[in-house]
Formats: sequence, structure tokens, C-alpha cells
Amino acid sequence: MASDITIIGGIIALFIVLGVALPYISAEYGATDNVHTTDIKGAVEGNARNDTSTISIFKIFTSVLSMFFWTFGALPIYLDLFFLIIRIILFMTIARNVWVGGGA
Repeated sequence: MASDITIIGGIIALFIVLGVALPYISAEYGATDNVHTTDIKGAVEGNARNDTSTISIFKIFTSVLSMFFWTFGALPIYLDLFFLIIRIILFMTIARNVWVGGGA
């Protein structure tokens, strides 16, 4: 069984990696407003915009921070629900170590 620190570290690393990758993925598919759409016609036809010059440090930073709280539609609903469960596990694990005094 993994320790609480391993669980917390793994979830935080997952959120940071996904938060850094999400702006690049959005820019690759031409989503400038960072909102998920199901229209992938341009990507299927090979017309996806390769404009990574619009990605800034601020956009990456806000993307990483939003992964910890809510992605605001940047991901499909089933992934948002999955990450909601992961967020609950993260916050419960941190709460168990801060307020209760440690876990297994």
C-alpha cells in the first residue's frame, strides 16, 4: 500500500503535467479560448492550427492552477468528473494528514 505522501505527490505530479500539456494541446487543435469542443473536423482533415506562439507562461500557470480546482470546460465532462474524484482524494488525503495527524 502506498503512503499518503506518495499518493499526494503522484496526484500533484499528474496535475502539473496535465496542466502544462493542456494549453499546447488546445493550441494544436485551434481552441484559443481553452474550451473543449467536440468539433474535430479540422484535426481529422489535417487542418489543425499549429500556433503555439499564443501560449504564454501565464496561460500555463493558470492551466496548472485550474487543474487543482476545476478545469472550467477545458476537458470533456467525463474527464472532468474523473479529475473531480482525483481532487477529492487529494484533498481528503491532505486533510487527513493536516487535521487528523497522519495516515497509513
